[in-house]
Amino acid sequence: MNTSSDLKWVDELIRSELDVRPIYSKRRSLKSFEKAAVIRTDEGNPVAYAEVVNHLKGVEITTVLVDQSHRGKGYGKELMKEVISQIDNDLIFLHTKSPALVSIIQKIGFKKKSIPSFISGISILLRLPRRSLTMIFRGDFKRLWLQTITLGKYDCYVLERKRD
Repeated sequence: MNTSSDLKWVDELIRSELDVRPIYSKRRSLKSFEKAAVIRTDEGNPVAYAEVVNHLKGVEITTVLVDQSHRGKGYGKELMKEVISQIDNDLIFLHTKSPALVSIIQKIGFKKKSIPSFISGISILLRLPRRSLTMIFRGDFKRLWLQTITLGKYDCYVLERKRD
């Protein structure tokens, strides 16, 4: 595993998928990568990636990516199971408009809700201006426009675990 080439792979996927977060700085990308779930082929090449963000209440799974050449092979399901197993919180949520991802997460037990919780909703809203400013300062207007006009198409899915 080469972290530098893995980060380059993630950045390339993010550039091609306009409905995910903008490119981070190298330092922030490395920090996010350290907490992320990565699924690899038998040869060790990354094919699926998901980040997690801690909120005031709960953990959000963000930036879910499966390499286009490996979609439909079960990597998305494997990725979601892996990222969930890494989270030590009873409230897990994500926002998506992807029918493929919805199919996977509903089988795992996620339920559609308007917001994960009131406190998490506030935390999410507080992060939106930073994301928007990042896209503006980087000149990523196509991403900003697409995310703005499709915002209403995203649904929130929540997994509330009951553990001892």
